[in-house]
Amino acid sequence: MKAAAERAAAAPLLTSDEARQQAQAEKLTLRVSKNKTGYLGVNLAPPGSPKPYYVQVTRGGKLTHLGRFVTAEEAALCLARSPEGKAAAAKGAPLTSEEARQQAKAEGLTLRTSEDGSYLCVRLYKPGQPKPYNARSTRSGKRVNLGSFATAEEAALCVARYTTEASL
Repeated sequence: MKAAAERAAAAPLLTSDEARQQAQAEKLTLRVSKNKTGYLGVNLAPPGSPKPYYVQVTRGGKLTHLGRFVTAEEAALCLARSPEGKAAAAKGAPLTSEEARQQAKAEGLTLRTSEDGSYLCVRLYKPGQPKPYNARSTRSGKRVNLGSFATAEEAALCVARYTTEASL
């Protein structure tokens, strides 16, 4: 447990932009939130601390400190790299409509809409189900099913990520 905190303390400091770029390079998601730090799982230390952001997780039933950081994005990157962060991402906890819009903004993505206000490549496929919205796109002329989602905005976020990745 101490080893993780020591590695975090010894790691080079990252600016907010560098942390976001690193997360993108590692294909990690820095989950945004409406809390004071702007990121899910990132906490704020008392005022005056040189490293005001910190991350703690529950590991083996015990609270484990992962480190203190200069920027909220650096702390969010630490959490995204942790086993707990990777497990949460793999679990695919659904995003609310607002969380999906915030996440798109944080990643610099646009949720594209049609003239009627619906999201492009998103359709209500199974009304009444836990994940009623379906996202689809095309690659090399073939239709690609991107999955089912709890909200239209979450599906649109998936489409925006997919089309951005496909254009790289």
